[in-house]
Amino acid sequence: MKRGRLRNRYIVYNHIVLVALILVITALSLSLFSLFQKERQSTARKNETHAQLVDVRARREVLERDLSLLNTTRGQEALVRNTFDVAPPGEEVVVLLDPPAPTSTSPVKKGLWSFITGLFQ
Repeated sequence: MKRGRLRNRYIVYNHIVLVALILVITALSLSLFSLFQKERQSTARKNETHAQLVDVRARREVLERDLSLLNTTRGQEALVRNTFDVAPPGEEVVVLLDPPAPTSTSPVKKGLWSFITGLFQ
């Protein structure tokens, strides 16, 4: 009789321990998944920040080059010419135009179907 009670007791304790272990494993799994998501987000933010840093450095180089150009009188004159489209007195301006687009001289053949669709337009 004592053995039957002990056996039932061990079964109950084993089930309780098993449920507790399952709960602990579940909690640890959820925590690990949350950490994995945070790591992915921080990696994405790091890559985005690195790309922004590269853009800022490139823009800084361009601005420094423009600033050094503006420190000269020639650079200031070029800026005024480009901004306001002006020229000093006595200077002539040459305007270059693009060549006209070639026009198609081949006759367009119209078939029966284009004639029928042309009636409804």
